[in-house]
Amino acid sequence: TPEWGINFIYTFHMPLFFFLSGMVFSVSKYASFREFFIHKAKTLLLPYLALVSILFVWKIFFRNPDHILTLDTLQALLGLVVQMRDTPYYFSLWYVACLFVMDLLLYWVVRLSGNRPVFILVIALAGSLAGYFYVEWIGLSLPWNIDAAFVSLLFFAAGYLLRQRMEKLTILFHWGFLLLAVPANLVLGYLNYSKEGKIDLYYSHLGNGFYYFLSALFGIWASMILLRKVSRCRPIQWIGRNSLIYYTFQNFIALPEAEAIVAALASSGFILFRINSFKSLAAVLIACLLLALISYIINTAFPWVMGRKKEKGL
Repeated sequence: TPEWGINFIYTFHMPLFFFLSGMVFSVSKYASFREFFIHKAKTLLLPYLALVSILFVWKIFFRNPDHILTLDTLQALLGLVVQMRDTPYYFSLWYVACLFVMDLLLYWVVRLSGNRPVFILVIALAGSLAGYFYVEWIGLSLPWNIDAAFVSLLFFAAGYLLRQRMEKLTILFHWGFLLLAVPANLVLGYLNYSKEGKIDLYYSHLGNGFYYFLSALFGIWASMILLRKVSRCRPIQWIGRNSLIYYTFQNFIALPEAEAIVAALASSGFILFRINSFKSLAAVLIACLLLALISYIINTAFPWVMGRKKEKGL
């Protein structure tokens, strides 16, 4: 992916993840906080522990077996529990820990506000602004990414509130609004990038708060327009249900192994695999196939990893 494409995606990709997560958030179906907490532990903490354990074993024992008894390995192991991104005490899946914290935050926001939209929105905005100023002024990652959870609380709450009023706001998802949402995202994202460099919540680098939040919201808007148009496509639905698996394995396993396969084919005399553009396309396609295979295996053989019941197939 060219650098400009990466910079564009980073203006909204994590806010979109939290926004979509907010759309499936619910408080009403839980009789108590204890019941809510247990459910979230099963559906977020259990998958988190299972997936990071798989990644840890893969990286340490298969990728770097010579580093098993080093300080880096011990710090990474501690990072599974501490979860402080962009520090030695971090391993992977920071956004899952962050999402768990946001679930707890929004639960109490909804309960204490009586589920009144205006109060929820005001509290979420205040929380996001507090998180933003903490990140910009102090910048030290907090355990379990509490700082990032506060920054992203507005996107999470917006997803929750939108789902309740989706039918009334259908007109906002007409194709024509792409002509507003996409240029607005591009312009605001460019203005932020040109002054602050690459925007990345993982590194606590958000740039100008006005540009950051607005470009993210316009990016979310454009994405929602597109997602609603392809929402009935079964492969897209399946990828959506397995998005956490895709997020988890794409950089650690799928892409590195795909690139290794392409390199092996190129060295074996397949001329096409020596052309850079074809190599990149082939690596992406192979990575997608590997991710589909990993998702299928987990869902059919080890559904408990994702806190699910067994599926019969794709």
